[in-house]
Amino acid sequence: MKNYIKLLALLILTSCSTTKQLKTGSQISKDGMLVAQKGIDTYTLLQQQKDIDRSQQDMILILTAPNPAAVHFSDSTGNTIAIQIAPRINAYKSLIAAYQAFGRLTGNDNSADTKTAADALTASYNSVKQLPDLSSGVMSLISTGGTYIMQAIQSGSMKKHNEALSQLTKIYLDLWNSEAPTWDRYIDFVYDTYGRQLRTIPAKNYDMTKVKAGVADQPYTGDAISLALYQEKQYVTVIQQKNTLKKQLADFGKLLTLLNQAHIEFSKDQADTTAAASTLINIETLLQTK
Repeated sequence: MKNYIKLLALLILTSCSTTKQLKTGSQISKDGMLVAQKGIDTYTLLQQQKDIDRSQQDMILILTAPNPAAVHFSDSTGNTIAIQIAPRINAYKSLIAAYQAFGRLTGNDNSADTKTAADALTASYNSVKQLPDLSSGVMSLISTGGTYIMQAIQSGSMKKHNEALSQLTKIYLDLWNSEAPTWDRYIDFVYDTYGRQLRTIPAKNYDMTKVKAGVADQPYTGDAISLALYQEKQYVTVIQQKNTLKKQLADFGKLLTLLNQAHIEFSKDQADTTAAASTLINIETLLQTK
């Protein structure tokens, strides 16, 4: 009788543990899709900077040229940034599909979804494998990642798929960390350059009535002072825009770090669902910040 009670208690604990794992796995799937979508949004934002930069430079050309009518605008062709960004956006789209398929494996009856999950994992792996101009460190991770993908495909288990996604997110994280300094410098260049150039616009090109209205909260007088204050205000606004963008880039890096951490916690022999759930809460909090 005692053995029966022990067995019953063990079955109940196992059932509770399995339910908790399935619930945590489902939440990882949902948050993984949100982080991958944030990746698409982040790269789309970076892609838009080229057009913003061109528009800003054209405006400066007009306002500083001796003869604005004779200005030749910058060429919009040959956008090398788009060549880099487009395949990265597609890679994050594939990652969303991989998380959607992983979510199906967290259901009570997931036997019919293992092939879908395997195909989505393979597609996501191949999309990041084919990205242009990868660092040697990322290439090394991709080479290792193939083993995890094969194990997940062969087993069809949620645990192995989680381990494969853990390796995939590690690849995406290292890719982002290796390229983030370049994007950071690019944002600095676009907005710092524009901010400095705004101060070079000749005074004759300003409508002083509007300039004075723009700094009416300041207790100073004189056209020269008003113009200097207005140009400083413009500069500060540009730098604030830059800092907002840079924070978005930094926050995305944090999201990828947390997502990878959640997978690592969930991959442990005794899945640490509590630690994984806590990490997922941090992801959701960060996703809500502006």
